[in-house]
Amino acid sequence: MEASSTRAERLRARISEPTHEFVRLFLPVTLIGVGAGLGAVVFRKLISFFTTVFFTDYASWTHAIYPFNIISIPVIGALLFGPMIWRWAREARGHGVPEVMEAVALRGGKIRPVVAVVKSLASSINIGSGGSIGREGPIAQIGSALGSSVGQVLKLPPRLLRLLVTAGAAAGIAATFNAPIAGALFGLEVILRDFTPLSFAVVGLASVLADLVAIPFLGSKAFFVLPAGVGLRSPYELIIFVVLGLLAAIVGTYFTQALYWLEDVFNGWKLHEALRPAAGAILLGILIVLLPPVRGLGYNIMALVFDGRLGLGILLLFFVGKFLATTLTLGSGGSGGIFTPTLYMGTMLGGLVGLVSAHLFPGVVGNSAGYALIGAAAVFAAAARAPITAVLIVMEMSQNYVLAIPLILTTLVATRTSEFMMQDSIYTMKLTRRGVRILQQTAVDVLSQVKVSEAMLTDVAKISPDATLVEATHLMSRERRQSLLVVQDGELQGIITIADLEHSQEGTDQAQTVKEITVRDLLVAYPEEELREAVRRMNRAGVGQLPVVPPDAPHHVLGLLRRVDVISALESKLGTMPPPDQAEAPRRVRAGAFIQVTLPATSPHAYHQLRDLKFPPGLLVVVVNRGRHTIVPKGDTELLPDDEVMVYVMPKEGADEAREFILSGKPYRKGPQEELAHPVA
Repeated sequence: MEASSTRAERLRARISEPTHEFVRLFLPVTLIGVGAGLGAVVFRKLISFFTTVFFTDYASWTHAIYPFNIISIPVIGALLFGPMIWRWAREARGHGVPEVMEAVALRGGKIRPVVAVVKSLASSINIGSGGSIGREGPIAQIGSALGSSVGQVLKLPPRLLRLLVTAGAAAGIAATFNAPIAGALFGLEVILRDFTPLSFAVVGLASVLADLVAIPFLGSKAFFVLPAGVGLRSPYELIIFVVLGLLAAIVGTYFTQALYWLEDVFNGWKLHEALRPAAGAILLGILIVLLPPVRGLGYNIMALVFDGRLGLGILLLFFVGKFLATTLTLGSGGSGGIFTPTLYMGTMLGGLVGLVSAHLFPGVVGNSAGYALIGAAAVFAAAARAPITAVLIVMEMSQNYVLAIPLILTTLVATRTSEFMMQDSIYTMKLTRRGVRILQQTAVDVLSQVKVSEAMLTDVAKISPDATLVEATHLMSRERRQSLLVVQDGELQGIITIADLEHSQEGTDQAQTVKEITVRDLLVAYPEEELREAVRRMNRAGVGQLPVVPPDAPHHVLGLLRRVDVISALESKLGTMPPPDQAEAPRRVRAGAFIQVTLPATSPHAYHQLRDLKFPPGLLVVVVNRGRHTIVPKGDTELLPDDEVMVYVMPKEGADEAREFILSGKPYRKGPQEELAHPVA
């Protein structure tokens, strides 16, 4: 009876745990929702203030020097926010959302409070001075900084801190766009990538509260007002919407690539980081003089498309102009989001498709305004890989739900096609370029987080090329090494391994020297490259170690990278990451485990060299024990019956399935979708 009572208490505790956590977070989430709502109001007022200062007051004071006064406006703005970002919060540069994603995935949700202040000022100055960017990135970063600050003051664990960061970001977006449902889904779909009941309750509450706080100040009118009668006229229109989805995928993909290409161009200039935005602003100012509608947010221009007041040529011109203006603004180091620019370009694209289709199929196609609205959602979905958010936010911003079917169809086509064209979204590409890879459900590609210099062995065993093989054998035995670097006069000549010695000493005289068996055609690793790249190089060549040298001095030895060093660095890195909560298995960092298997004669892997075995991603052969000998495996290592094979398995939940794969060849399906630590090739 007592045992059953204890089990019942445990069951009640488990069932009520999410409720207890929600109650625990209720007041902090309320504070974050109210704070993010007020923050969105202040941010939008700041944008209006700086827009008036620059394009009304300053432009009128300096009208005598037109067009140079207009060209100077983005430059002045850049000279204000560029040094501000460089001095106080460099993470405020760019569109903001990737920085929030990185904080959630890698830093346990910790964001510096100063980021909110710098981001709000920098982005409002940038937008107000003509920057062709949006509000979603800045307000997401501002709200997430608020959520992080509240959580850190309360000393919450990383799991709950990440929730508050996501709630802050979602609340800011909900208040800014009067879209509480889409704001919540943006946080869950893009930032947290977690749809548990607790996370939805927390993020949803913050979004609703923020929107309620902002409505008295910002109003509740629809952003996009569509003419009456917009809808799906014929089922055949769905074919045209599929075409629109394909075109949106192309736009989203090339926009992303152009943005980061231009960022590389500006980063390559020998110009101080704080001044790069000003360099891009000069070009932006010239573009604004030539095509004024591309500056700022551009909602008034989108409204003209929905009213049907722009023709084909103007739509195409505005599309190209916005593409150039946004890539210039963000590529040179501006501070703002990509949501509004993608909506703008999508609106122009959809309007073009609608007008052309109406001309070709007059009895089939309805009002082009519907195409413009759906095009806006599709381009954002293609760039951000957030189809749920795209559908809901456009519905809420237009307060129109009659286009739900073509809207969902088009955004799904755009998202899937863009995934085929490009691996990363516009958000994750920024992190990938830093070596941070956010995989499905926020798993982190750990090998991309470690540099070769952090893993390499610096106490390297070296030998002269004039030494005898007997001396080399004694040195390997004394130092307990599997290889020796051959060095003369401080310069790397090559490498010899224990296998080289065993092969060369069969039937040779004892006076043979090291230089006669030295492998001189070396693959090397560089100290600042990612461990992932070095491991791939090892695998392709079937070698067990790489000498580490500087890129500009290929004969100067810095260290040696071995497979065992890779494993040690991997375990060390996993140990320093924020511990995932056991209740959040889908969000767990991909930790691994070692298993040891005695290979039976019936195994399909017996009598095969490792380079010929098709090991799936996630399995890495580390050591082969054969009798009294320990073998560091290479590509030509042959597995034999009774070998004790040590394998590193990633993720660790796949250990049992990996064991079955080694023993019987049964398919292993638990490995990562990407190659995190590929087996020896």
